[in-house]
Amino acid sequence: VADWAITQSGGLSEQLDCGSRSFDYRPYYKDEKLYAHHGGVKIPILMNDALDEVINWGSEHSNELVMFYITGCDGDDGCTEAAKELVYSKNMYTITDCDLLSS
Repeated sequence: VADWAITQSGGLSEQLDCGSRSFDYRPYYKDEKLYAHHGGVKIPILMNDALDEVINWGSEHSNELVMFYITGCDGDDGCTEAAKELVYSKNMYTITDCDLLSS
């Protein structure tokens, strides 16, 4: 299954360097730590580190917009709240009301 879940090689900054500007990020919450998952495959990189990598890339590319679509929380209870809290702690702009995108 893991071979089917791997769709990119390299980290987020390498993907950004290659032109990606949007990420479908699915948090996995275990032992009060957030990671990512793709179905049953857990990705052993902390969400905190992934966000820091993108923030650092963005500081060097200030004219670029990068979007995270964060959905599909899995693992321990509190995943959604922990993911929101982490994003807010990074001072990342968030939209939780999709109707705002249509106007």
